[in-house]
Amino acid sequence: MIEFFRRLFETEGFPPRWNCGTAWSETPALGWLHIVSDLVIATAYFAIPVLLGYLAIRKNKDMPFIPLYWLFAAFILSCGTVHLVEAILFWDPIYRFSGLVKVITAVVSVTAVIVLAPSLPRMLALPGLLAVKKQLNEETDHRRETENRLRVIFQSASDGLWEWNVAKDRLWYSDQFLRILGLREEEAPVMLERFLTRLVHPEDIVATREMLEKHLKGDTPYDIEHRLRHKDGYYLWLHCTGRCVRDEEGKPLYMGGYIKDLTDKRQQEQRFQAVFEQAAVGIARVSPSGDWLEVNQKICDIVGYSREELMALTFQEITHPEDLDKDLKLYQQLKAGKIKNYSMRKRYYHKTGRIVWINLTVSLVRNSEGVPLYAVSVVEDITEKIQLEMLAGMAPEPNDSGFSV
Repeated sequence: MIEFFRRLFETEGFPPRWNCGTAWSETPALGWLHIVSDLVIATAYFAIPVLLGYLAIRKNKDMPFIPLYWLFAAFILSCGTVHLVEAILFWDPIYRFSGLVKVITAVVSVTAVIVLAPSLPRMLALPGLLAVKKQLNEETDHRRETENRLRVIFQSASDGLWEWNVAKDRLWYSDQFLRILGLREEEAPVMLERFLTRLVHPEDIVATREMLEKHLKGDTPYDIEHRLRHKDGYYLWLHCTGRCVRDEEGKPLYMGGYIKDLTDKRQQEQRFQAVFEQAAVGIARVSPSGDWLEVNQKICDIVGYSREELMALTFQEITHPEDLDKDLKLYQQLKAGKIKNYSMRKRYYHKTGRIVWINLTVSLVRNSEGVPLYAVSVVEDITEKIQLEMLAGMAPEPNDSGFSV
């Protein structure tokens, strides 16, 4: 190997180019023209691969045909070496080394042609700069139009819309969201923690935070009813729902959703609950199978059970056997849609075992498709009235006392 390199740079028998003939010595300007030109070309050829290599390293993931960049860099570098050696030959006749450099350049050149040929169709398929610019402009215009349409939809929605950029921890609110809470845009908190501490009711912060964390982990949907603080200091009941958008690895990118003002509904429910609990008669919601879904205190007082004890029973279990068949037949007619409601006198068993006479009125609540959801039963204690009628010989038989509409 050492002998190979020694022979490679051996100059015996080869004169410097200046000494080849008399023309070079007679016209030295011609020689310097070749020397300077070769050196300038070599310098440019050495600079080009450096620039191509830098570009390939910096844009390795974005640029196509990266192997071709490196191959062309090697080709240009070898060409530059040929020109450098050509300049050196004027003083140092290293023709063997010059020949080796030219062989390497030839091999790299042929390799570049072989690799380039199959890549030409793919290169020709790439759009030109004008086409790319036009496509980008069209996409930008389309995106701007889409954003404008969405903005109009968002701002005109009856519910308040929101979005949270998880990575940047930035919140965005629609105009309706801000109107619901009486806020101006600059007054609304833009970070999640500030939103929780400034707007969410102190008693609802923990539940809201836990619901949010579970949703971000992918365990549950984000759907919660909580209270948010209005600018004037009072709290509004709001139904808040949202959905998380994730990247390919499942990492949360952002969340979006809406809030719906439930304050009026909650107030109506509270008023209804007050009436429900304070009514002078027993009121209950009963499932189609006969289970108690909700009972007020009055009906508990009538039958002597606590609320928990009564909820563990069915109306069939506390109804006198002689009255049950009539009650169930009327209830089946109600479910079938043959009657709208019915009333009857019947007997319940008190917790102590004694008989309690009641006047029962039943109506049925259905969903939008007509499927029965639950029955509403109104129970009036008429035990004293029945006892007086019995004393007067006027009390009717229980099974003959029902009527329907």
